[in-house]
Amino acid sequence: MYCVYLTVYSGNLLPMFYIGSSSIFKVKNGYCGSISSKKYKTIFLKEKKENPHLFRTHIISQHNTRSQAISKEYKIQKQLKVSTSTMYFNECYASGHFGQRNSGKNNGFYGRKHSEQTLQKMKKPKSEETKQKMRKPKSEEHRNNLKGSTNWKHRDYSIKEKCAHCGILAMKTNITRWHNTNCKLAKEVL
Repeated sequence: MYCVYLTVYSGNLLPMFYIGSSSIFKVKNGYCGSISSKKYKTIFLKEKKENPHLFRTHIISQHNTRSQAISKEYKIQKQLKVSTSTMYFNECYASGHFGQRNSGKNNGFYGRKHSEQTLQKMKKPKSEETKQKMRKPKSEEHRNNLKGSTNWKHRDYSIKEKCAHCGILAMKTNITRWHNTNCKLAKEVL
């Protein structure tokens, strides 16, 4: 069973709320979220370690599958605009539905400039030799590989696979990369 939860923080170093989703088992055993943003991660980890009494987590809704919980989490987060609200320490929306702003001070390159050397490299025209290499006919093997199923133009996006651990349906490449043996739920069990 899975749930959407609300973590309430009663200290003064973080915003007051966090909305997430996880297994009911984890939440009932003290889980209150995992923060990966530059802005709050260090503070959150320190507070969780030194002042765990400042965090209270409440289950908002229960779901049969992880994907149902993530979907509900996303709807609540969008409705409350958590990624831009000062009331929440969520910096993005559920499971990759990014909403954080990357402009201005939030941009990782903010206040920095490319060096003159880098700018010159970026402006430098390609040599004739480089252009010839780019135009060079590809080998038969290379062309066959491009025609194969690994080429994105030839993928059938309607074919989905199911993760053995969380039950989410996704393209085979995503299931292989993020699920089955790499699934967060598989790692939770270990």
